[in-house]
Formats: sequence, structure tokens, C-alpha cells
Amino acid sequence: MTAATDDIDARTPSRRASLIPALAADLVAYVAAAAFVVAAVWYGLTARFITAARPPAFNPNAPLDGELHRWFNWFIATLPQERLEVGIAIAGFLCLVPLAAFARDLLGRHRVLARIGSLALPTGALLWVAGNVLRLGGSRTHRRIAPMGPRRWATQPQDQSGGYTVNMQDPEGNEFDLY
Repeated sequence: MTAATDDIDARTPSRRASLIPALAADLVAYVAAAAFVVAAVWYGLTARFITAARPPAFNPNAPLDGELHRWFNWFIATLPQERLEVGIAIAGFLCLVPLAAFARDLLGRHRVLARIGSLALPTGALLWVAGNVLRLGGSRTHRRIAPMGPRRWATQPQDQSGGYTVNMQDPEGNEFDLY
């Protein structure tokens, strides 16, 4: 027998592939899939107003001050629901980062498409996570609206034509814009 066909003649011991990376890849893939399913179900429950209250109905005859106060109180109550569902999805996206390395090793490190994919998948996942962390945690709107719940605030429309920006004025006279 030749060295190309048999390890015994080549006098090199046979190596068994380790099962630990395969088990780790399976575990990471199942955690990512479970996180995405839970996040999707939670989003569906929130969007159908099962885990969150329905938005208040706008009464055109009521003062704008009171209507906006009721709407902001409802909006504040939805923030924890949104943070929970996005937090679960973030866990799923973070599982995609090591999963890309496992897939690259499975497909072969020498292949160009495997290397490109193993760089593109974690890059996209981490950009999505960073964007959502900034949107949820660093958002001016959420930080400025959240303290408004228990107090009464004077509200006035800033721009009648656009209708997108509301000028909020607190009792101390500090103004800020909500986008």
C-alpha cells in the first residue's frame, strides 16, 4: 500500500476530528434560532396589542395638551416591550458572529466565498446590534420622553406644516425637540 491510500504504510497516526467545535456550533445555532423565534413571537404579541395596551383614541374636541399627555403615557408603557424584544433579537444576532466562524471552518478556510461570508455576516450582525443599541439606549427621544410620565407638561406644536416635530417645554423652561 502507498502513503496516499493508507495511514499505516505512511507511518502517520490517523486523527479523529474533534466533536467539540461541532457541538458548540450546534448549540450556538440553536440558541440563535430560539432567540429569533422568541423575538418574532414577542414582536407579534406586541404588534397585535396582546402584551401592550392599545394606543389611546384621539379626541379632536379635547385639548391638545391632554391628548398628547395621554399618548405619551401610552408610549412610555410600550418602551419596555420594545427593549425586551430587541434585546432578545440582539442575543440572536450576537450568536451569528461565532456561527460565521464555524461555517467558515466547515466550508474550508481556503475558499474565497467562505472567507468573504465569514467577514460579512459578523459585520452585518454587529452593525445591526450597534444600531439598535444606539436607537434604544442612546435615543434622545426615549430619554427625554420617559421622565414625562408622572408629570403634566405643556405642549405646543412647533411646526404646523410639518407635523413631525413637537416642541416640548418643561416647567423650568428648557426646550427640546422630539424627532
